[in-house]
Amino acid sequence: MWSRHRAEQRRLETTPLGGALPTARGPYLGVVTQNAAASKLDYWLRRATDYRLARRADGSADVTVTVRLRNAAPPGLPAYVRLRADTGGVRNNPRAQNKLWVSIYTGVGSGFVSARIDGKAIALSNGVERATRSRPPTWPSTGAGPAPWSCGSGSRTPARH
Repeated sequence: MWSRHRAEQRRLETTPLGGALPTARGPYLGVVTQNAAASKLDYWLRRATDYRLARRADGSADVTVTVRLRNAAPPGLPAYVRLRADTGGVRNNPRAQNKLWVSIYTGVGSGFVSARIDGKAIALSNGVERATRSRPPTWPSTGAGPAPWSCGSGSRTPARH
């Protein structure tokens, strides 16, 4: 949550509503999806996340994160809903496909091992936000055919905590 009023924003930042990422070590997972197509198709996005942790003898853990995204958009949506600014308009999106920016945030001190979409290895960009690891994906947009994550693709991302 954000407020344009400075006093309110300072107060929000001290609460969980402020959305600040944790700065202490430990398990943490945040999955964020953002519409990268400037469409109105987010309403039909169905999202599921599975987090599996296997503790190691030294106290660290191996974690597998599975994110499943499914586009449940029905056929026959009006043109203004299907419009994708990134592909030049409605004619290039008859099947109501969306394009998403997916970010996966993990705990302080975690490490990235690999990622896959539909079983195929992909490269991700890595970064650190407020000492919490951030992994926004860097897959390409083809502009034609299915966009990444548009048809219920799943990705398994092992990480080390």
